[in-house]
Parts: sequence; structure tokens; C-alpha cells
Amino acid sequence: MSPLHSTCPICDATVELPGDVSASQVVRCGDCGADLEVQALDPPVLVEAPAEEEDWGE
Repeated sequence: MSPLHSTCPICDATVELPGDVSASQVVRCGDCGADLEVQALDPPVLVEAPAEEEDWGE
């Protein structure tokens, strides 16, 4: 299976996705370092991953 490619929504760089990628998985853009969430696989669509909120033991 050939690797999937998509475009970073932040810097427009091409992002290579692992062959076993799944929807909702978070990947990192190699150019700008942004965390990106895989929103769809066919075709591959990336969106900026939501920032994780701090968990202060609550």
C-alpha cells in the first residue's frame, strides 16, 4: 500500500501519512510542527488538532 499524502492546513506543506493511519489520529507536520488531526481518509483531509486542555487532577 502506498503512503497517503495530504496538505497541512497551516503552512500548505505536503504531509506524508503512515500506511496504517486512521481517522481522528493526530499527526505532526514536518515543516511547521503543527499537530494535525486526520478528519477523513478518502481523500485524506487534515485539520488543525484541537489544543488539549490542562487536567489539574479534576
